[in-house]
Amino acid sequence: KYLPAIFFVSWFLLFLLLSIFRDSRLDENIYLGETTVISDLLQNGEWIGNYGVGLHGFLTKVIVGGVFIFTNPSIFVATLFNILLGIGSGVIFYKILKINFKLPLIYSLLGVTLLFCNFQFFTYIPTYYRDIGALFFVLLIIESVLNNRNKWLTGIYLLLLLDAKEHVFFTLLPAILLWVVLKAYMSHKNELKILLKEILLDCLKYLLPSILFL
Repeated sequence: KYLPAIFFVSWFLLFLLLSIFRDSRLDENIYLGETTVISDLLQNGEWIGNYGVGLHGFLTKVIVGGVFIFTNPSIFVATLFNILLGIGSGVIFYKILKINFKLPLIYSLLGVTLLFCNFQFFTYIPTYYRDIGALFFVLLIIESVLNNRNKWLTGIYLLLLLDAKEHVFFTLLPAILLWVVLKAYMSHKNELKILLKEILLDCLKYLLPSILFL
């Protein structure tokens, strides 16, 4: 009963340990600098749009920037947010394996362990890079599609993915469009007008939030 909770808390503590006594590097410095600017602008009540703070993950940087108002800029706080996204990714992946693929508890946890032990995941989680956030939103999209959740909600997830890492969004987009076409075809293969209408409406629901964001 408590095994999944113990499992994820243990991984959280390990990732937290990896984040201690480190400094930002390379692109992290840009992201951290932009988040600090966002924090200052929010604190002063100024409009963010007049400043260049949109390099990967603007929306998530607003969240961290809001926290910076209370904690002051801190690489630890920024990294902690990334770790929470990573643990969230693990939880979503666990639910996909257990609920959608109907794997036993132990195999679902082993699947998450493989994800967490992936070299790229293990390298990027104790950082402020955007990759973990992109993975989080990809898994949200997959979970949403598998469980036939509201298409507008899935569209919001796609928007967040576009904001986090635009090249990941454009990599996933063809698969989403193919899914829309195949799903409509399987339901209305002998009704061309209804088929085309469903494809257009579904594409609108999935893509309109991202188009408006752009």
